[in-house]
This record gives sequence, C-alpha cells and structure tokens, in this order.
Amino acid sequence: MRGGKAPTEGRRIFPCHIKERAWRYQSESEIPCRASKEKTIINEPPNISLMKTIILDTNFLMIPAQFKVDIFDEIKRIFTSGYEMRIMQGTTKELEYILKGNESKDRKAAKMALTLIRNYGLKPIPMQGMDVDAAILALPNKDLIVATQDAQLKRLLQEKGIPLLVLRKEKHLQLVE
Repeated sequence: MRGGKAPTEGRRIFPCHIKERAWRYQSESEIPCRASKEKTIINEPPNISLMKTIILDTNFLMIPAQFKVDIFDEIKRIFTSGYEMRIMQGTTKELEYILKGNESKDRKAAKMALTLIRNYGLKPIPMQGMDVDAAILALPNKDLIVATQDAQLKRLLQEKGIPLLVLRKEKHLQLVE
C-alpha cells in the first residue's frame, strides 16, 4: 500500500523513528538511526545537577495537621521529577520540644510531623551548632528550595534569591521564585 495510511498488520511500529517512516521496515535493525551506539546524545551540559533539594522547615512539616493539606502530594504536583526532600538536623529536636509543650494543637501537629519524617524517610542535613533557620541560610544557594511558613526566614531567603515553597490560601502549595 503506497501513500495513505501506514500498514500496521504484521509489522512493528517504532514511535521513536516515526519521522524515519518506520512502518516501511520489517525489523528494528533495518531502521536507519541517526545516533550510533558509540555516540551518546546529551541534552544538558556536563557537571550540571538537575536534582533540586527541598528543605522542609519545622513549621512547614506541621501543615498537614494544622490545615489538612497533604504537602507531599502537593510537592509531587509542583515538581514532577528531579527533587529530593530533606530536613535540617535540628528539625526533629524542635518538634520534640514542641511535643513537651502545653498546647495540644501544636503537640498533635508535631507528633504528626515526626511520623511523616519517619514514614517518608527524610534525611537530615548536619548542622554545626546553630539554630535551624541560621543553618538554612548558611546552605549554598545552588539547586536549593526552602519550604517554610516563617515570615522572617522567608524575607531573608528572598533577599538571597532562594526559591520558596509556601502554603497559599490554606489549601495548596506554591513555588515563589
């Protein structure tokens, strides 16, 4: 059958070679390919990290209990791939301190945050004897996103040009660059 539709019966169609009119060939080995096995096509320059690190601040981890927003689903919605979620080493200590406090609402949120840290396997970033906010500010800016609700920390991070992940309208997360 010349012209018209490509015959599919008895033949394999290779989507990556549609431009080469793969339907004309009986096997994959017959298809002329632009990239040889020895050559690797690289779309990105070497030594560039495509992985973003999202630092989850203590108050941000308490959002699920306080506002009933699934922060992990929201992060997946915003970043389809290429991210790693981390916490600061002092975050668990801050949450444990809140657990010892008197206000039951904050205790419930802190307990849930500690459970989320365990369930999602969030790895801590070591700190050298400073508080969590100072340690976040001391991190290198490259490929870093900070998720926080702390107004003062947000202002300092914006001055440094670090993107923020924040809660909007108590319903969803938004990336602020």
